[in-house]
Amino acid sequence: MGLISRAKAAFARVYYPWRIKSVAAECGENVYVGGKSYVTHKTHLGKHCCFNGMSMSGNGVIKIGDYFHSGPGCQIITSFHNYEGNKIPYDENFLDKDVYIVISSSLGLCGGYNANVFKEISQQIKDEDYVYSIGSKGTNYFRRTHQGPINTDFASLNSTLAFDEVTKLVKSVTDLYINKEVGSIKIIYTEFVNNLTFKPRTVTLLPIDTNEFENIEITNKFTIFEPSPEEVLDSLIPMYLQAVVYGYLVESVTSENASRRTSMENATDNAEELTEQLLLKYNQARQTAITNEVSEIVAGANAQ
Repeated sequence: MGLISRAKAAFARVYYPWRIKSVAAECGENVYVGGKSYVTHKTHLGKHCCFNGMSMSGNGVIKIGDYFHSGPGCQIITSFHNYEGNKIPYDENFLDKDVYIVISSSLGLCGGYNANVFKEISQQIKDEDYVYSIGSKGTNYFRRTHQGPINTDFASLNSTLAFDEVTKLVKSVTDLYINKEVGSIKIIYTEFVNNLTFKPRTVTLLPIDTNEFENIEITNKFTIFEPSPEEVLDSLIPMYLQAVVYGYLVESVTSENASRRTSMENATDNAEELTEQLLLKYNQARQTAITNEVSEIVAGANAQ
């Protein structure tokens, strides 16, 4: 091996371990890197991992446990390829498609309710994302601004609040997730804080964030499932999503009505204040006209 080759090998033994440890979100002890390897900032590595060539790309979360070993040419991709790029079959870019359930209103006169939802949409939703729009205001907004697929089959759900329609909605979005057409299922709704405060929120329904269970105590008791755990989850997850989506839908409708009540109450107060001001001006004008008329009569009498 020549001097240059030995220098490159020495550089690789120092550079790639440093790069992995500095880029990864979490890195366990005794991680060995023996070849050109790359990770993402969403990569979590366990202890005693060995990489002799590894390429990780995309914007998804990667979790690798203890004692993992990879050989040259190993790849982990967490995003969709861009088949509509300039190369065949796909270019170097990735598409991170998600599906969003967006709840807006179908009626107006509800203050800044829809404007706040639209602001949240502009910050969260990408052009290639799938959108399931609930509410005619949001549907019209997406038709003007969104370039990706829009489903309007459930646009009137905020008026009917039909649970069977929620079941169909959940099945439709979970089919996209199961078929790996999207990377996650999210919902944008308006959280009801109190009668005067309501704010839009974006919640990820699937995949479930495992960090939420870190503080839950897990027992080592042996549990027998009947039927199997897989069958239980197959039934439990759709039921969970149906209940959560329906709860967010009801909360959004509550926020909409509260916003409308506040807006109408402010409009009524402004109308009453305006009425008082106009009445005062009317009385002033009327009194002025009477005074002028009396003055003219007195002046005419004195002239005689």
